[in-house]
Amino acid sequence: MEYTIDNNQTQEEYQVQFPGARCICNIYAKANETLNLDFVWKNGNGIAKDLSTYTGKMSIKERKDGHITVATCGQDEEDEGTLITNASGHILVKLDSVHLQNLYKSGTWVYDILLRDSSSNVTRLIEGYFYIDRGVTIF
Repeated sequence: MEYTIDNNQTQEEYQVQFPGARCICNIYAKANETLNLDFVWKNGNGIAKDLSTYTGKMSIKERKDGHITVATCGQDEEDEGTLITNASGHILVKLDSVHLQNLYKSGTWVYDILLRDSSSNVTRLIEGYFYIDRGVTIF
């Protein structure tokens, strides 16, 4: 899935629930499938932002102020999944199905994606709800 992010794209109805993000994107994941996401950050003229010097982190939690973290995606060893940025504006997120299957409950979670540039400035680029469907049969 590729999702393009334009500056100041936040939908008005979500601004109260998710203040501060540049984009609101709800994710629907299947517990028995690997999650592969591809976001592209472009400026107002449609030109992709060079993210080659950026690092990113995605956290999935029970709620914004919650203590239960389902998974993190980034470039650290302790992260369950990966989050990679590149020069053509792509933010690639991958989380294997084993982490989604091991959830102790199905349902709605929240997530956000933060990017840090080479000057250590942090931007909350994307956030929203993260829905997990366990399905009936799991291999």
